[in-house]
Amino acid sequence: MNKNRIGCLFFLVGLLIHNASAQTNFIDGTVVTNESDTLRGQIDFQGWDRNPSVISFRNGSVVRTYSPAQIKSFMVSDVQYMSMILPVEQYSLQVKNMTTALNPGIRKDSVFLELLLTGFANLYYLNDRNFTPHFFYQVEGQEVKELSNYHFIKITDVGKKIVANPKRYLGTLNLLMNDCIDISVEKPGYKIADLKKLFTQYNQCKSPSSNPNISTRRKKLLFEPGIILGASLTSFSFEQGGSDEKATASPSANATFGFALNIVLPGNNRRWSINNELTYRAFSATTETVGSLNGYKTVTTYDFDVTALKLTNAVRYEYAAKNIRPFFNVGLFNSFALKNENKRVHVLYLSNEVRTNETNPAITTKDHEIGFLVGGGMAYKRFLVEVRYEKGNGISNVVGYSTTINTFYILCTYRLSKSKRR
Repeated sequence: MNKNRIGCLFFLVGLLIHNASAQTNFIDGTVVTNESDTLRGQIDFQGWDRNPSVISFRNGSVVRTYSPAQIKSFMVSDVQYMSMILPVEQYSLQVKNMTTALNPGIRKDSVFLELLLTGFANLYYLNDRNFTPHFFYQVEGQEVKELSNYHFIKITDVGKKIVANPKRYLGTLNLLMNDCIDISVEKPGYKIADLKKLFTQYNQCKSPSSNPNISTRRKKLLFEPGIILGASLTSFSFEQGGSDEKATASPSANATFGFALNIVLPGNNRRWSINNELTYRAFSATTETVGSLNGYKTVTTYDFDVTALKLTNAVRYEYAAKNIRPFFNVGLFNSFALKNENKRVHVLYLSNEVRTNETNPAITTKDHEIGFLVGGGMAYKRFLVEVRYEKGNGISNVVGYSTTINTFYILCTYRLSKSKRR
């Protein structure tokens, strides 16, 4: 395999990684100013894992940056964020950063809180700069308060350090909801799903005739099934240690097809995904080596004919562009043989005769091959076109015999469903 081609692939992947963090993704959104005016335009939506500290808003050709102090709220991708200036507990969920203080430090901060639910009691969410989750609630006519989930290091009587979590938020919820006797607050975890369910029950208890207003927060995972068609070009080399039987076959061109299931991960604007494929793979190869025995010419030929089902699992990064979206992926494959045939033909040219000896099979082969892959391409609407390189660990199962298999692919994938990333 041409090392320059492989190097070019890795170079292109490197360029993609280098530029990944520099993308913008302006999609339709609204901003409510401090004067209660609603501005319609586009917001640079990055699918934030942490609540943003500032946002970029585009109206026509003008792009402005807003902090929580400059606007009342904004909405993008069906998620609403409210500007708040309020006290926020300062602590970490990483043990190495925890302290032995019994109470958290408090800092008054200006933040964008994600609105999870509205009603008699609103529920808000903040994932801070240290990836520490915080939940806040607000009862009608009252100020916003935090549901404390402070963790700290506790030293036991024998001097052992343990992580303590008094779950103070459960006490707050008990006091808040004690007039709704059918609601149990002993079990909810400090999680979005648990607290949204609990506050929905509470709001229905306080206002039975009202309909709960729940934020349409994006699902955890998205599934993108697809059909694959393409072509492969496989180079095959065979070597027997300690002999002159070493040769490379001419590249084998074959068709490939199969199914794909791309699992899109939450966060980071849905750019990262796990791409899984089940495809048909085939190649044939003939190697020929010329040697000599006692001064007479010998020609040894090996023929290989392989078909297999291949399972591919790769990490994919897809740019969040509006139309043509570049992507790259790296991963592993497992190939399981359906047919794995080979034979050896050895011809000895004597002065007055030709002797032929055929061995079938020539070597014992493996039914399972593993390897790595790297590739990249472009996505447009439901279509993806990709160039991919794969290298396997060979199919020989005999000590002293080695096979090297390198394959280039041109693949076209058609996604069976429209993307729901936005």
